[in-house]
Amino acid sequence: FLYNKAKYVLVASQSTYDDLKKNFNISSPPLTLVPNGIDFDNSSMPTAKRRDIDIVYGGRLTQQKQPFVAIDLLLDIIGRYPSATVHIYGDGHLREKILKVITTHRLLTQVKYFSPTNDFGSVLRRTKILVSTSLYEGLSITGMEAMKHGAVNACLDAPGSRDLVIRDKTGLLEPSIAALADRVVTVLKNPALLTSLRRNAYTYGKKHFSQVNERILVDMLLE
Repeated sequence: FLYNKAKYVLVASQSTYDDLKKNFNISSPPLTLVPNGIDFDNSSMPTAKRRDIDIVYGGRLTQQKQPFVAIDLLLDIIGRYPSATVHIYGDGHLREKILKVITTHRLLTQVKYFSPTNDFGSVLRRTKILVSTSLYEGLSITGMEAMKHGAVNACLDAPGSRDLVIRDKTGLLEPSIAALADRVVTVLKNPALLTSLRRNAYTYGKKHFSQVNERILVDMLLE
């Protein structure tokens, strides 16, 4: 009821747009898609240099992010690629349980946990692959930052994630842990494929998720 009284209902992703249109019967307009954006100004095509972290999981340690599913994914990857270097960044009400799993599981000895950092970009510049196991996303700012800094997004197929990643072109998008683990290992073993995904993601992200585009759209709506 309130949605249809608004002049504009701004949503960040196509998945959210489709959900509101279907389940709340909102017309278009006022329903308007304005994707999130980040600052790509003064950025350049990321390279493979100094990428000493194979895999990073970065996000809130809450149910919506499914960190235990992420642990299962990491176990599958490490089982296939035992030399993988893995870092986890995050905080939340599941933190202690996640730490207990990491410190007690014999296959997770190379996984390192870090508290959240205000300079996650510096982590992403050292990272080859950023994994996401969220149940849903709006439109992930962290995923966009990965595109900017050259860490390839590897996501379970979910609303929001599928708005960010074009499967096997700008990142990895799979329906199951086993399928995603298989693709991650394939990419880690193939530097040329990793470079191709990294370059495609940067080009796509700069075109579609730049704050410049976001500001232009908002200015048009406010005229």
